[in-house]
Amino acid sequence: MDMLSAQTQTYVCPMHPEVISNKPGKCPKCGMALVKKKVKSSDVSKPVLAKRAAPAVSKPAATVKQPAPKATPVKKSSSQSIVYTCEMHPEIHSAKPGNCPKCGMKLIKEKPKAGSEAVNHDDMQMPMTDGMSEMNMESGSGVDMSDYAKAKKNLGPVKTIASKMPPRTVRYDLYIADTTVTFGGKPKRAIAVNGQIPMPTLTFTEGDTAEIYVHNKLKEETSLHWHGLFLPNKMDGVPFLTQMPIKPGATYLYKFPIIQHGTHWYHSHSGLQEQIGMYGSFIMNKREEWDIPTIPVVLSEWLDMRPNE
Repeated sequence: MDMLSAQTQTYVCPMHPEVISNKPGKCPKCGMALVKKKVKSSDVSKPVLAKRAAPAVSKPAATVKQPAPKATPVKKSSSQSIVYTCEMHPEIHSAKPGNCPKCGMKLIKEKPKAGSEAVNHDDMQMPMTDGMSEMNMESGSGVDMSDYAKAKKNLGPVKTIASKMPPRTVRYDLYIADTTVTFGGKPKRAIAVNGQIPMPTLTFTEGDTAEIYVHNKLKEETSLHWHGLFLPNKMDGVPFLTQMPIKPGATYLYKFPIIQHGTHWYHSHSGLQEQIGMYGSFIMNKREEWDIPTIPVVLSEWLDMRPNE
C-alpha cells in the first residue's frame, strides 16, 4: 500500500490547482511551494466482501399471485448534477469543490438554470448578432464550454489586438502630498498622488515587471497595497506585517512581476488615508486583447468629516 501511494503521489499549488507535478517544487505561476495532493477515499480500492449464500426457502404448495407493484421512477441523485462556480468569475465551472484558479476564492454550488441558458464570454456582454435573439444574455450567469462554442459561432470572428511590445519593466513615480478639496462645498484636507484624486491609473501587460517608486511628501507614514494581485509577500504593502511603513520624506520601491490580467485597484494601507484620496485603478492587459473600446471608471464617495469620526 505504501509503495502504491508513493508511486501515485502528486503535488499541487494551493492558489493554482491546475498546476500539478509529480515532484515537490514551486508553482511556475505564483512561486508558492507545491503541496501534496490529498488522495480521495474513492481512489482507494475497497476490499470486496464475499456474498453469503442466501438460505434456501421451501416454496408453499400453493401461492396466490399478487399484482406487481407499479415501478416508481428513480430520481437521479442531486450530487450527480452539482456544479461549482466562482462568484467573481462565473465562467469557472468544476464538478467538485475547490478554489477558483483565477482569484483563489472558494467555489460555491451553482444554481440550476431555468429556461434558456445564459451566454457569457470572458465576463463581457457580447453584442447581439443574427441568431442570438432567442438566447438569454443575462450577465452574471455561469456558462460551460458548449456555451462558449455556441457563442463564438454566432458572434463570428472577433478582432483582437496583440501586444507588439515584448515584456518589459514599466516604471511609475508616485508623489504623495497633502492637498485641499471642496467636493462637499467646504475646503477639506485630502491626499493627492501626482496632484490628482483618484490616484493615477497604472497600466501593465502580462509578463511586464512593475517598478513603482513611492515618494512620501506627507508629514506622516504611508504605504500602498496592490489589491487582488499575485505578488511576492514582501511587496504586498501592509505596514508592520510585510514591510515597514514609508517614513515622511522617504522613497520606497515596489517591484514585482505581472503574472495575471484584469482590472484591479490599489490604495493606501496606512491609517485612513484611503478615505481621503489614496485609491486608484490598476490595469493588467492580456498579451492579446479584444479590439473594443475600454475606459476605467473609479467609483467612490466623499464626506466632509474626518475619516476617524
